[in-house]
Amino acid sequence: MTPSDLSEQALLRGLHTQFVGRTIHYAQALPSTQDAAREAAHAGALEGAVFVTDEQTAGRGRLGRRWEAPAGSSLLLSVVLRPSAELYPKLLIVGGLAAALAIEGSAGLRAELKWPNDVLLRGKKVGGVLVEGEFAGAEPLFAVMGIGINVNLDPQALREVLYPATSLSHELGAPVPRAPLAQGLMRHLERTLLQARAGEPVHRLWRARLVTLDREVEVRAGAELIKGHAVDVDADGGLVVRRPDGSLTIVVAGDVTLQT
Repeated sequence: MTPSDLSEQALLRGLHTQFVGRTIHYAQALPSTQDAAREAAHAGALEGAVFVTDEQTAGRGRLGRRWEAPAGSSLLLSVVLRPSAELYPKLLIVGGLAAALAIEGSAGLRAELKWPNDVLLRGKKVGGVLVEGEFAGAEPLFAVMGIGINVNLDPQALREVLYPATSLSHELGAPVPRAPLAQGLMRHLERTLLQARAGEPVHRLWRARLVTLDREVEVRAGAELIKGHAVDVDADGGLVVRRPDGSLTIVVAGDVTLQT
């Protein structure tokens, strides 16, 4: 069997991070990298432990949606984090920004972001970020951040998509090696995480890439449907929406539909 370009040896070679990816667990196939990382976090895994696979048989995105990725086509990675209560809300910012920077560094394509967790190329979804955690009261015990990026994938092979999809190879017209992308992602993730921990305003860099702002939107937040104009985001990534009556609402979590 040909070794995967996402093997531990391939990803550790020249990585030079302090903690993200210093321990890498590779499997040819997993039900979910999120579930594997969660089990490891429960067992005491150190912050920065990474779980990566060539194929997920039960991958998921936000709200339990299925994440489809044919074997060997994508970068599917989850990392164990140990954030403070103050840092936890910023993790989607950290992950989205790291994914965008890694794509640009590896493929030379400018990536944009759609609130709260989608990574876009030319208006089409190329990746996403999922953050799941467990808490003791208000204090996080751990968080697991999953990042999926369509690398060498034919978008027409996807059976179910809620948003137009693309991949790096589809945009470039040529295959893209996954190992440099994965290494770039781990480096940018660590750097952005450390910046956020130090109190640097990483949300401003994230904000600059959001296609959601200055648009009419509909936001489904639980049972509530919020309609209005997306005017800003706060330091924790909450979306500030001006309703038709002029009042402002900060949406912490929800699904956004951009209006034409």
